[in-house]
Amino acid sequence: MVDLHLHTTASDGRLTPTELVRRAAARGVRILAVTDHDTTDGIEEATTEAVRHGVVVIPGIEVTSVEGGRDVHMLGYFFDARNERLVRFLTGQRATRITRIAEMAKRLEQLGLPVDVQPILDDARTHHMRSVGRPALARCGLHIDLMAEKHTRRRAQRTGQRAYQSTDRLTEPLHQA
Repeated sequence: MVDLHLHTTASDGRLTPTELVRRAAARGVRILAVTDHDTTDGIEEATTEAVRHGVVVIPGIEVTSVEGGRDVHMLGYFFDARNERLVRFLTGQRATRITRIAEMAKRLEQLGLPVDVQPILDDARTHHMRSVGRPALARCGLHIDLMAEKHTRRRAQRTGQRAYQSTDRLTEPLHQA
């Protein structure tokens, strides 16, 4: 079995690269690609663990860009993760993600849905290779009691995507790498 689109805790996945490889191997996956958002941080750890399980890891990435005013998620495979231009580009992408999450939290607060994002922003700044995104923001909201969570969900459904913050980056550096 092959899975070419997997995320780890280096971006918005729930499993570390080691845990991901172990779980995939146990389920019969023999070839996988770690395609974290805007970071290559999980690839080396996944590759090391994959050797122990007879699994092949393909270096991958998922880069967010904007095309025609819409977010586009581009998957890239078999690139040089040490390419200087790509490294600079991904560093900028991750910095933009931190700013974007902070802006989304401000918008949520304006909508009456305050969320404490400081811990995830601090973590993203401390672990500069990790990529923070909307799932981390959503998990911040899970620290409220069940009744408040139901209210938050209903209110978020009514407000639609007013807290959404777009990103506008070019994907040429991935093509170059």
